[in-house]
Formats: sequence, C-alpha cells, structure tokens
Amino acid sequence: MNGIRFVHTDHLRLAESITGLAAAPSWLGRLARDATRGAVSRVFEIAKSRNADFVFIGGRCTESGEFQSSVGQWLEKPIRNLRQHGIQVVMAASQTVATECLADVVLHPGNRLHATRSKGQVRLETRPADSTETSELAVSPELVGQSVNAACNYLFRAQIRPAESLSPNGQMVYSAGTTQSHGPHEQGEFGCLVVDADPDIGRLDTFFESTDLLRFETRKIEPPSVASSQMICDAVIEESRILARQQRRTTVVDWHVETPLECTGELESWWPDTILNSVRSVLQQGHIGVWPRCVQLTPSNVRFAGGADCAATRVLTSLLFEQPSDSNQGSCTIFAELITGARLLGRAA
Repeated sequence: MNGIRFVHTDHLRLAESITGLAAAPSWLGRLARDATRGAVSRVFEIAKSRNADFVFIGGRCTESGEFQSSVGQWLEKPIRNLRQHGIQVVMAASQTVATECLADVVLHPGNRLHATRSKGQVRLETRPADSTETSELAVSPELVGQSVNAACNYLFRAQIRPAESLSPNGQMVYSAGTTQSHGPHEQGEFGCLVVDADPDIGRLDTFFESTDLLRFETRKIEPPSVASSQMICDAVIEESRILARQQRRTTVVDWHVETPLECTGELESWWPDTILNSVRSVLQQGHIGVWPRCVQLTPSNVRFAGGADCAATRVLTSLLFEQPSDSNQGSCTIFAELITGARLLGRAA
C-alpha cells in the first residue's frame, strides 16, 4: 500500500458502567460488564485485519482518575500486540498519565500529527500548528485547522456519540464517537473509522466499522387493526425474533406500541409490566439476542366490552392518553383511570 491507513476512535470510556439494565438477566449483566473492553478489543482487531499503519485515539481512555492505573494495565497487552504487528498507537493528550505512557506518540493541544511513508514504513511526529515542514498526512484537532503543507488533511472532533462528518468553512471534520453505547440514552450503531489517505491525489476515504457488542434501540409496532393484549405480546415476540436474525449482537429494545386496543377481560392483562413479563418469559427460554427493556402502549383508540364504547368514552380515552407519561407505571395508571371512567359512563348511560 502506497498510501497511509489508520483507525480512528475517540473516547474509550474503559472505566464507565453501562446503565439502564434494571432487572436484566444474569447473562445480560455479564455481557454489559465486558462490553466496553470487548468493543475496544475489536478496534485493535480491525486495525490488524485492515493492515493499518497506526491507531489514533482522539479522546480519553477513561474519565475516572480512580481507575487510571487499572485501565493502563489492561491496555498494555493489546497495545503490545499491535506493536508486534507493526502498528503504532497515537493518543491525544489527556490527564491520564498511566495511559499516555503506553502511546508511541502523544498529540498535545495546538499541535498536529504528521505522517510520511518512507521505505515502506510510516514515520509519525507531532509539530506545532505553524510548522512549515511538509508531510503526506496531517491529523489535526478541528480548532487547529488544516495544514497547508500536507498532501492530505484529516480534521477530527472527539465526541462520545457518533456523528456524521461536518463541513464547517468548507473543511471536512470527522468524529468517530466511542466504541460502545453506555445506556438507552445512546442509541444506534457505535464503532470506529478506518481512514485511507492517498497523498498522490490528496484524497481521504473513511469507512465505518461497528464494534459494539451491546446495542440500545427504540422500535415501534403499529398493528393494522384493533389488537388484544395477547396480540400485542405476540407482535413484540415476533418482531424481536426478526431483529435477532438481522443483527449479530445483543440488542436491548424499548418497544413502543401504537394501535387501537380491545379492552376485554381483566385489567391486569393490559398493564405494560404484565405484557413485558410475558414477552421476556418466551424470549429468554433461550437467549436469542434481543432483550425487551420496556413495552410502552399508546392507544389511538380503545374499545370496551359490554357496550361501553360510546362517544363519551372516546372523549375520555383521548383526554387520558394526552397526559404525559414517563414510565410504565404511568401507563398502568392511565389504564386504571380509563376502565374506571368507562364503567362510570356505562352506569350513567
């Protein structure tokens, strides 16, 4: 390869815990404990399989000073393995001395990383932003800007969450994000960027590689007709199985169900926790790769047995479900109020 190839990732967050998994089964708890380190290991495996010249870590390895030493000890082995494959490691400067000492090159604020291939090897060095020396590739923080003396310029912005490339002032800025989501507030795909620089034509190509072992998503189900509580359970189970076949990782899902509902039988069958427990009991008889974190019901209309489906009931339904609800317990309360109101309306009719 005549160009230069590197793998870019941002904050590794090796000492942070994954949240949002209350009442998770033991197998999911074990996966959550190991997911972040497993995702970082995947970054290094990608660098080896893609024959990268170096790995660039644009953010912190850990935000916690308490765990700097243990994180540094864990990183020693995989970084040593990278060097055995001829891959260098570059880290943006941070307050984590225990991890900085593991890097081949540390990029300090206000400087640029310059790379040049010579005799089949890539030479890396950092220079002040005002340096006039030439290079084949310059990797710079967004605030420093691009180098006029480099054939290829890669501007980065270290972020936690992945983001599309930005083009401020006509310059492309790349954010790799972190390697693993740490809760339902971080949804979507997480990974790293593989970057190919061709100094002969001044071109950069970036390729996203997913590394997350555990993913958080929100999925919506909209049954085409009036549904019973059992139909909702069956729909969530079927959609979970489809998702498990599509993805090669464990996915934690918030299921949102929006549909006309048919309220017959006992009220308890419509409580979101009741539906959630029924779904979990079926899916987790054998782990299939999807764990339902919650089931939220948003009825667009409600029908009642015994002739309670009247204009006044529909108005009551609309008013109740316009109330904001931030939890499954809120949904249970709405159903209880709805049934009580419908019965009172039925007696008054």
